[in-house]
Amino acid sequence: MNTHTLGVLEYKKIIDRIVSFARSVPGKRKASNLSPGNDVAAINHNLDLVSEMNDMFEFDGGPPGLEFGDLGIMLEEASTAGTIIEPKELLNYSAFFKTVSECQKIKSKYEKIGRMISGLVYPESVHTAIDRSIDISGDIKDSASPELKTIRRELRQVKAKLDEKFEKYLRGDTSVFLSDNIFTIREGRYVLPVREGDKGHVPGIIHDRSSSGATFFIEPSETVELNNRHRELETGERKEINRILRKLSEMLYMNLAAVKTDIGILSDLDFIAGCSRLSRRLNATRPLFSDSRNIHIKNGKHPVLVLYYADDPSKDVVPLTIEMSIDRNIYIITGPNTGGKTVALKTVGLLSLMAASGLFVPADENSVFILFDDIFADIGDEQSIDSSLSTYSSHLSHIKTALEGAREESLVLLDELGAGTDPDEGSAIGQAIVENLSRKNCFAVVTTHHGKLKALAGKVQGVVNGSMEFDTEKLQPTYRFLTGIPGSSFAVQIAEKLGMPSEITGRAAGLIEKKEQDLTALISELNKKLVELKREEEAAGENRLKYESLVMTYEEKLKDLEKAEKKRKKEQLKKKEEILKETMRELDSLLKEAKKKAADRTEVRRIRRKVSGDLEKTREEIQKLSPVPDGEPARGLPGETVYITGVNAEGEVLEPADSLGRVKVRVGNVTMLTDLKKLIRKKTTAPVGVASVKTDYSPEAVMELDIRGMTFEEAEPIIEKYLEDSLNSGLKEVSIIHGKGTGALRKKVQEYLSHNSAVESFRLGNWNEGASGVTVIKLKTG
Repeated sequence: MNTHTLGVLEYKKIIDRIVSFARSVPGKRKASNLSPGNDVAAINHNLDLVSEMNDMFEFDGGPPGLEFGDLGIMLEEASTAGTIIEPKELLNYSAFFKTVSECQKIKSKYEKIGRMISGLVYPESVHTAIDRSIDISGDIKDSASPELKTIRRELRQVKAKLDEKFEKYLRGDTSVFLSDNIFTIREGRYVLPVREGDKGHVPGIIHDRSSSGATFFIEPSETVELNNRHRELETGERKEINRILRKLSEMLYMNLAAVKTDIGILSDLDFIAGCSRLSRRLNATRPLFSDSRNIHIKNGKHPVLVLYYADDPSKDVVPLTIEMSIDRNIYIITGPNTGGKTVALKTVGLLSLMAASGLFVPADENSVFILFDDIFADIGDEQSIDSSLSTYSSHLSHIKTALEGAREESLVLLDELGAGTDPDEGSAIGQAIVENLSRKNCFAVVTTHHGKLKALAGKVQGVVNGSMEFDTEKLQPTYRFLTGIPGSSFAVQIAEKLGMPSEITGRAAGLIEKKEQDLTALISELNKKLVELKREEEAAGENRLKYESLVMTYEEKLKDLEKAEKKRKKEQLKKKEEILKETMRELDSLLKEAKKKAADRTEVRRIRRKVSGDLEKTREEIQKLSPVPDGEPARGLPGETVYITGVNAEGEVLEPADSLGRVKVRVGNVTMLTDLKKLIRKKTTAPVGVASVKTDYSPEAVMELDIRGMTFEEAEPIIEKYLEDSLNSGLKEVSIIHGKGTGALRKKVQEYLSHNSAVESFRLGNWNEGASGVTVIKLKTG
C-alpha cells in the first residue's frame, strides 16, 4: 500500500506504542518497520497470530520473557575477533536459551504461533555448560571444572594457614612493632604494617612503603613459602577460569547460526506480543475485509484518543459508525468547529491503516474494511516559509498529489476542503475536486465549512452528507456522527452564547442569505429532534432495564417461595421418617425380646414389614421433592461432574469404576464410593457444594473427610455433621484427614473424638492409610 502524508494521521503514534510494548531490541526494530499492505492472506495470517497471542495472554499470562538485545550481532562480532566472552555476557545467552526452551513448550498449544516458532533451535549443551559454570552474580562456580575445584580447595586451605599465621603475629610479641593491628595484602602477598623505626625487628621482605614513609609493609620470612604457594594457586585459578571462558565462548561461536535463527524467530514473536498488548489496551477486535468494496465501521474509536484516556475512567471516546459502498463512496462532513469532524475523518483513515497492517482495531466485532492500494491525506496546516507555501498552497499541493494518483482502490481524506481562500472561490474549487473524485470512483471523506458542498449530495454520484450532532439547547457538540444529514457551523448561535453583543450577532444573522438561514434553521430543528429522540431512547433503555430488573426480582421471590414450600414439606416428611425409624428400632427391640422368650413373632414381623413399607414410601416422597436434573447416565470418567441420586448432591468423579461397578466420587470435602448406576452426568457444570449425607446413603460407602488447611474451630462443626451423617448412613468406620504438620490439629481432633458419643474408638492410620496424617474412627452401632 502506498501512503501519502500519513504522519498527520498519527499512524506513527500507533507504531511507537507497539514499539514500547515490544520487549526485545530486535522486536522493537521490527515493530518500527510495520507498514500497511494489501495482501489479504498475509494480513489474515498476522491477525491469526495476534488472535492466538491474545488467548495466550488471557489464559497463560503471555509468552515467556522476551527481553534480549542484539545477541546475534554481538556474538558474530566476538566470533570474528576471537575474543573471550565475559561471564555476565554469557549469562545473557543463558537467559536467552532458557527463553528458547520455554517457547518450545507452547508449540503444541497454539497452532499458528507453534508453526511460526517451529524453527527454534535449543542448544541444550551450551545452556547447561554456562549454568554449570557461572552463578547469577557472574562469578565462576567451583563446578565449572574438576581442576578449578581442586585449585580452589587448596587455595582455601593455604589462605586459612596464612590467616592463622598472621593472626598470631597480631596477638604475639610482633604486635608491638606494628603501626596498626591488622595485616594486609600487597601484590598478592600477605604482609604486616611495621613502623619505620622497628622494621629491623621483623625479619622478612619489604614489599611496599606508605605514602608518608612512616610504615613499611613486610612479608615475614617464615611465611614466604606459603605466600609463594598462594600466588601460584591464584595464577592457576586465573588460567583455569580463562580456559573455561574460552571453551564456553567457542561453544557459542559453534552455535552462532542457531542463535541468529532463534533471535529472528523470537523477535517476530515479540513483535506479535507487542501487537497483542496494543490490542488488549485498545479493547480492539479483529477486522474483516470486504470482497465487494464495502466499509462498515461499527462504533469505531480513534485509537490515539483511546490510549490517551485509557487511565481516566471518567472519560470515554464517542464512537463512530459509518458505512461506505460503491454507490455511497464520498462523505462530505459538515458541522461546527471542535465538533469532531477531523477526528471522524482520522478515525476512518487510522482504522483502515491498522486493519491493513494486520492489527486489531478499536471497533465492534464484524467491522468491515477495504484493503486500499493508496491512501492520500491532506490534514492540518503545513504552511512553509522556506518553500514560500501559504496555508492554501500547502493544501493544494497535497490535493494535487491525491487527484493525480487516486484510483478506484484509493482512499482520499481531505480536511477543511476549500479553506484558506475566498469562500466563494473555495466552494467552487471544493466542488470541482469532489466531482473529480466522484468520476474516479474512489472512496473519500471530506470535511468542510462551505455550505454549498452540502448540496452535492444527490447531485453528484456517490456523494453522501454527514455531520456531527450538535445540541442546540446547550450549544455544545455531542461528537456523534450522523449519516445523511448536513451540518451547520452554528457560528452566530455560538457567538451569542459566548456573549457577543446582540447588535453584532443580529446584524450577522441578517446578512446571511434567506436560503442559508432556512437551511440552518432546518438543520437546527433536525438536531434538536435527534437530541430529543436520543434522550427518549436512553430513557426507554433505562425503563427497560428497570422492568427487566423488576421481573428478575419477582421471579427470584417466586423461586424462594417455591423453595420454602418444598423445604417445609421435606421437613415434615423427615419428621415422619424419624418417627418411622424410631418405630423400626422399637420393633427390632421387640423381636429380640420375643426371641429370648421363644414367643410367636409372626404378628410383630407383619407390623415391621408395614412400617418398613411406610418408610420406603416416605423416602420416595422426599426424593420427588428433590428432582433429579436432566442428563445422561454418567460414564464414570475422572473429572466428570455428576449428580448422585439418593444422596441428592453433585460431585466430581475421582477414579474410574472398579470391577464391582463402584466409583469414587468427591462431594465437597467428602470422598465416597458409590454405584455407577446412581450417577447422572450433568449437562452443565455447576459449582460443587458441600452436601449433607442423606438417610438413604449407601451402607457400603467408604467416606473420608479432608480438613487440611482449616483451624479446629472451622473444622469442628463440619466434623460433628460428618459423624452424624455417617452414623445415620450405617457406616461403621470412617476417616478424617488432618495432615501431619505440627500435630496440633490432630491432637485437637482426637481430643474432640474422645468425648463424642458417636465414637466407639479411634486410631492413627496404617502406613497405607495415610499414617499419622489420618485418624480412623470406629462408630458405635445399635
